[in-house]
Amino acid sequence: MAITMAGRTMVFAFLAAGAGAALACGGRGDSSALAITGPPSGVSACLGSTLLTQSPIVPSAILEIAPLGNLNPPGHVFPSDHIYFYQAGGGRAAVVAPGSITIAQVGQQTQVTGGQTSTDYIVKFFACADVMFYFYHVVLLAPDLLADVGSFAGACNPSYVIGTSTYTQCYKDVNIKRTAGAAIGTLGATGALDFGAYDRRVPTLAYVNASRTLGGSGEFGANHTVCPIDYFPAAVAGTLGALFGGRGALRTVAPVCGAVMQDQAGTAQGRWYFDATESEGPHLALVHDNVNPGVGAFSVGASIPTLPVGVYTFTPVATGRMNADFSRVTADGNVYCYQVTGPSVPHIYVKLTDASTLMIGAAAGASCGDPAAWSASLAATQFTR
Repeated sequence: MAITMAGRTMVFAFLAAGAGAALACGGRGDSSALAITGPPSGVSACLGSTLLTQSPIVPSAILEIAPLGNLNPPGHVFPSDHIYFYQAGGGRAAVVAPGSITIAQVGQQTQVTGGQTSTDYIVKFFACADVMFYFYHVVLLAPDLLADVGSFAGACNPSYVIGTSTYTQCYKDVNIKRTAGAAIGTLGATGALDFGAYDRRVPTLAYVNASRTLGGSGEFGANHTVCPIDYFPAAVAGTLGALFGGRGALRTVAPVCGAVMQDQAGTAQGRWYFDATESEGPHLALVHDNVNPGVGAFSVGASIPTLPVGVYTFTPVATGRMNADFSRVTADGNVYCYQVTGPSVPHIYVKLTDASTLMIGAAAGASCGDPAAWSASLAATQFTR
């Protein structure tokens, strides 16, 4: 099976261990902890790409799988670098080792919002030395695994705040082996499992500004994002691939696993940065939907005064300056306008002043109106690459 260099996405729903309900979404805020420099001792080099043997969740318990590139600002302004397994129905789906693996790091993350505290776990593992896989949002670790990991005391990063929530993440490097099918933990009743992979054997993703890749730029960081489904036998990959979709629709455009890297140099398409902040919250992405790539999406962080945080979508057209696909927006001196759907109903103005500088703003009302007035209406919030 060929290794496919696909995109990755994350929606971080922190789950209450007692109620099993998603409380909120938050960014990782832990780029240093994500940057594992190598596999644990005793892990052999990879041979080929069929590295895993079984789904981490039994397929009958999966409602759908969100492809790479999911958008969920402010925690995930940029297309996410992992897929999401959403479970069908209630209960707590079991999460198992998808192959013979060596666990390299286990994290415990806690969210406090309005006096409520929830905790879930991160598990990073290798099936061989060249590909790191990871799970996020395992609500309860299997008792034997938790015992092998031990206490997280003294292993915590400084807490950080997103919105009204405070997050604390603790990490322990370990060397724990598990066979295929061994219990890893469980999800909450309404939970989703983040499942991602980084392969140091593939070329780095071609971001316009690769130095600004959040989530780690080393051999096992975001620049080496791949689709974890590509590492299963054909029968398992086919079963799981048929579940890619969201919002009641399947993804039918190849690659069905989605895409995380959507930058196009010299155009408005891709990632944009408001400042030097090393989390996604203040930034901006002008990309395409992860389920229907024919839909354009503004993924807006917290830096545009005229545009509330959220995802705003539109159907791109092939000509003109209204609802132009982002790949058609260049530094041609023109303002482009978008009539969108989203958390509010503005129209959005965009101008690329040069290849690495973008101006964006919004005005009330769904209609772009007279193009002659667009330049005067452009708000001056600046983003760069």
